[in-house]
Amino acid sequence: MRVGLMGVAVLALSGCFLSWDYKEAPTEAANAGGAGQEGGSGGLDSNAGGSGLGTSTGPTGSTVGSGIDPPGCASCVGAAPPGWEGYFRMVTTANGRAPTDCGDGSPPEAVFSGAPGGASCGACSCGPAGGATCTAPLVECYYNSSYCSGSSMQIGGAGCSFVGPYWRSCRITIPSTLANQSSCEPSGGGMAPLQGWQTVHSLCPIDVPGEGCDAEQICTDQAAGAICIKRQGAYATCPSGWESITPAFSSATDTRSCTSCTCGASTGASCSGGSYSVHASQGYGTCNLVESGYVTTACKALPTGSNELEYVAGTATQGSACPASGGEPTGSFAPEDPVTICCRSD
Repeated sequence: MRVGLMGVAVLALSGCFLSWDYKEAPTEAANAGGAGQEGGSGGLDSNAGGSGLGTSTGPTGSTVGSGIDPPGCASCVGAAPPGWEGYFRMVTTANGRAPTDCGDGSPPEAVFSGAPGGASCGACSCGPAGGATCTAPLVECYYNSSYCSGSSMQIGGAGCSFVGPYWRSCRITIPSTLANQSSCEPSGGGMAPLQGWQTVHSLCPIDVPGEGCDAEQICTDQAAGAICIKRQGAYATCPSGWESITPAFSSATDTRSCTSCTCGASTGASCSGGSYSVHASQGYGTCNLVESGYVTTACKALPTGSNELEYVAGTATQGSACPASGGEPTGSFAPEDPVTICCRSD
């Protein structure tokens, strides 16, 4: 899944946010070039010393003397270094505690650092072995013989079998065998809540020219925090004059998960017993009259009137416990879209 700008793999927000402490904008009077009575240098002359001697019809002054910031702005700066974007105020917080407002109602741009670890998976286990079943025994019945000799036929399968009045004795020749091996139901496993980015860097642009600065300049004393520039990509160094570097990312692809729990094969299940009950019935394959004995591995003479056999299941002994597997972490948290931020204190 794609983790967007605010990080989808982010824990629930704590509800405690920092606020942007914007300073009050300078008043118009503080920035005016002065209503001069005599004609002088214009109020927009970037080389004037800000003497407030502009003409009475001139615009409010925004002059900057040689390297001297005019009244109303403590720090005027020009364009960001080539290849970089700026300027921004940055506030760094733990994830879940980032500010939500730049002070003007707009949300900050969020970039992230401190990628989380892998998934945390619970242990898997297997329930008791069960589900083993047994086949019907194979029975052989003999024609007009009460002693299991002479011509014979074999009867197998579950349910009620009609043998007719001329087959006078029967015996089991192949005992009940295992039809289905034991199996186990897996349980456990599962994934603990995923951790998100550890740190959020919230960037608010300083993109309104400050009164008291030249038209191409920005007043950087409008908000709390360091003044910063950014650049898409991962860079090892900052431009000259920028003292701290913060590598960050705009997004990530999160494929962390846990493998499913499974149970291996159970072994050792077995069958014992199994027989046929003898019935005297008027219908075919109904076995609905009172039983009159059982056919086992010993020869069984069928009573007069008995003409049906009904399978009696053998008893299954369940197998061994099943080995559990699964519950292993898989996937990764892969940061994407690197951003390099360089800041300085102003």
